[in-house]
Amino acid sequence: MGFAPNTGESPLHGLRSAFSLYLYFAMSDRAPLTPELLDRAVRQAFDHVFPILVKTNTRFIDSAPQIDASILGDGGLVMGCVGFLGDIDGFIHLRFSDECSQVIAGLILGMSPDEIKAEGFDLVKDSLGELTNMSVGNFKNGLCDLGYPCKLTLPTIVRGTHLVVPTAKGATRRVYHFEIVGHPLLADLQLKVD
Repeated sequence: MGFAPNTGESPLHGLRSAFSLYLYFAMSDRAPLTPELLDRAVRQAFDHVFPILVKTNTRFIDSAPQIDASILGDGGLVMGCVGFLGDIDGFIHLRFSDECSQVIAGLILGMSPDEIKAEGFDLVKDSLGELTNMSVGNFKNGLCDLGYPCKLTLPTIVRGTHLVVPTAKGATRRVYHFEIVGHPLLADLQLKVD
C-alpha cells in the first residue's frame, strides 16, 4: 500500500551517512549566499579560530555594506588579506589598529606588547598572517561545504596610516565589526559568484 518492497537496499544506495546525504543535496542545489548566511559564516570562522590561536574570544558588534574606517581610530593600521578563488572569488581583509595588532601578536606568541615592540614588526606580520589565513580558511571551508569550491591565496600583511580598499566592480561587500580585548577589529569581505 504505497510502500516499496523491502529489497534490503536503500533508495539512496551509496550515500551511507547523514553528512554524505547533506553534501549530495548541497552540491546538487547549492544554497544562495544571502547576507544572513555570509554573516553566520564569518562569525563562525571567528568563533572557531580566535579562541584557539589568540586564546580569547571576539565579540560581534554589527555588520554593514560599507566600511567605516573611523572605528579603528586615527593612528597606524595593520591589514591582513587572504583571497579565495574558484566557484566564488573574493577576499577578506582583517583590519587592526597598530596597538591592537601588537596585543594580538602578543597573545598568539605569549609575549607582552613591549616584547613584541622590541622584537619588531616581523613578529606582528607573521602572527597576523597566520590569524588571517586561518580565519579566511575557516570561512572558505564553509563556502565549500555549501557547494562553492574554492582555494586560498597566500596571506598579505600591509601597514600604514590611510589604508583604503575600494569595493571591487560587481562584488558584494559586507564589513563586520568585532571587538577583541577592548580593541575594535574589522573584517572586510568582498566576493563575486561565478
